[in-house]
Amino acid sequence: MACFFSFFFPTMSSCCPNAVIGFSNKSFSIQSYAGKDIKAGEEVFCSYFCLRQSAREREEKLSPYGFKCKCRACQFATPSSDTFRKVSEEKVVKFRDTFKSNTDPSRWANLLSVGLQLEKQMREEGLDLMEGPYYILRSTIAELYRLLQVGSGHT
Repeated sequence: MACFFSFFFPTMSSCCPNAVIGFSNKSFSIQSYAGKDIKAGEEVFCSYFCLRQSAREREEKLSPYGFKCKCRACQFATPSSDTFRKVSEEKVVKFRDTFKSNTDPSRWANLLSVGLQLEKQMREEGLDLMEGPYYILRSTIAELYRLLQVGSGHT
């Protein structure tokens, strides 16, 4: 397996992945699945380390393998984007918890606006895989939309 990994990882790694890789105990195999829509002809990328690290930390993780990531998150990294990557999960959890503790329908539209802005930032930073924090964010936004439609008389 070591040979497989050393060949497989450098050719498909990105800090803005469109797929997720995992291990299936049932079939005892490495599997990948789409984490967002992948267009026909688009290359499939996975990330092999925590995406919530700074560009420098990600570069240091890859350097022993002789690989330099050229994804948009690494090419255009700024102190601000590095900070956002580090706190994005905290922001999602805070957003979800604020929603769960807020039963005042008059505040839901404002909360939805905050969630949509956070979603935009995550998409722009390449953190929009439908798993983990982004999945939690999208689920919370969907629930807000549902409640706002019910509250306005639309179903």
